[in-house]
Amino acid sequence: MVERSAEMLIGLLGILKAGGAYLPLDAGYPADRLEFMIRDAGVSVLLARQQSVEQLPLAVSGRLRIVRVDADWPTIALAQHSAPQTAIDPSSAAYVIYTSGSSGAPKAVVVEHASLINKMVALAEDLGVDDRFRSALLISSAFDPSIEQALLPLVGGGAAVVISDAVRENPRMFWQRIHRDGVTFVSCVPSFFESVFREAPEVLVLDHLALGGEAFTYEFRCEIARHVQIRRLTNLYGPTEATIDAISYRVGENEIGPIIPIGRPMPNYRGYVLDGGLEAVPVGVVGELYLSGT
Repeated sequence: MVERSAEMLIGLLGILKAGGAYLPLDAGYPADRLEFMIRDAGVSVLLARQQSVEQLPLAVSGRLRIVRVDADWPTIALAQHSAPQTAIDPSSAAYVIYTSGSSGAPKAVVVEHASLINKMVALAEDLGVDDRFRSALLISSAFDPSIEQALLPLVGGGAAVVISDAVRENPRMFWQRIHRDGVTFVSCVPSFFESVFREAPEVLVLDHLALGGEAFTYEFRCEIARHVQIRRLTNLYGPTEATIDAISYRVGENEIGPIIPIGRPMPNYRGYVLDGGLEAVPVGVVGELYLSGT
């Protein structure tokens, strides 16, 4: 399920460490969409909190083995505490995200363990993730940036700070939580940050803000600088198929121009701008962006 909680983060780690794959489900989706996703992905186990299970239509939950991460915790706690002895194939699935698809029908994007590992290790090295790194876990796991928010800090021994919907939707409470728990990394779409940044306290300094998913304008960059002190600002771009982000740009303090660039390919990625015949276009000529790599 998709609710943000410590139990669900534990469940996510358990699935990945066992070599499995997870499919995020939102109890708010129509029953027919949930049924389609479960059937299409071949889901056999439902991992959720008791309250979420009760919200699901019986037709959806009735055919699955259900593990309740809260109500079943006494039983779960009796299991072995050692790491599972598994030989995970790097090409096996790590997670499945359903997008709306160009036709409007849900379409599954399957991301491999190797791709996820590549992304986490590359980002951790770039951002200097260590035991002081604190990431704000802001969004539902139905959206792939949540994986970055949850797993990236753990790579270096840091922490994911779970932000509830109530806190997320209240700008003042949001910044109080960021300050109280020493969050050093926030990643989100520009429109969300626009809804909260004016309430940021003057004394707060954020180590790193990463924006993606929407166009990032120079005007908005200047507006952010007037309200929040940010040591590093990064613009990210990438479709779900490319494992969260594929291209990044470190935004400088003296950036000029109407639009902030999306940048260059991240480690183990390549980017190409091609014409209709899949030939590289000259500099300054419009083409389609193609991505490749791990």
